[in-house]
Amino acid sequence: MAALIRGLRPFSDMHCTPQSLAEATKHRQETDNETTQKYVFVIDSIAHYPPDAIKRATRERVLDTLVLLASSLTSTSSRLSSKLDSKMLQIMDKLWTLGNASSFLATDAAGLVEWTSKQNGDIARKILRHTFSTKEQERSRGFLANVVRVVDEAPLSVVENSRRAAVIIEEFWKAGEEDAVRGLKDKLMISLEKLLPEPEGDEGTLPDVNFLQIWRKCWTLERGGPGGCRTGM
Repeated sequence: MAALIRGLRPFSDMHCTPQSLAEATKHRQETDNETTQKYVFVIDSIAHYPPDAIKRATRERVLDTLVLLASSLTSTSSRLSSKLDSKMLQIMDKLWTLGNASSFLATDAAGLVEWTSKQNGDIARKILRHTFSTKEQERSRGFLANVVRVVDEAPLSVVENSRRAAVIIEEFWKAGEEDAVRGLKDKLMISLEKLLPEPEGDEGTLPDVNFLQIWRKCWTLERGGPGGCRTGM
């Protein structure tokens, strides 16, 4: 396993922090096809191991390496680039079937919120669920509070930010922690209602389907309808 991880250099030699991630994103590099193919091969090889057969520290190193890799590279081939992105997300989703409490995405709230845009939010959802399972721990409570703070500080009039907020709100709701995000949900609903056209407005004005879907998801949570959760209200 150690030899495979070394195949992801230089990223496997780096410590994933907000600073190193920002630098990696800022100085994105175009990767030749040979290097991209090597990364795909290494990731495929790691994926053959069941997550529970890999030590937690090793899983966390792989996850942190892939966060840096995903933020750093562009391939000269769009087909290879898409394949690499897909492979990275698949193995990350697989590794997150188990807890990795010391990994970057499980300790950096801003990093986690950013990743709610990937894999339909599935990776972020798994991380949150693992964190909720240890919410009696001070570190977990602090992390969850920071996640809500990061989402709350983002402009919700931006579609991507609204999507992220909806994922976070839904997972808190499902975990029975709706009080922690009730204010955020209300803020999101108000923001979305301002962006939707007035009923008596121009008949030719159609609502942005993205905002409409997000609004409906929050509305469903309140009422505990299909796919929703009881609020206790």
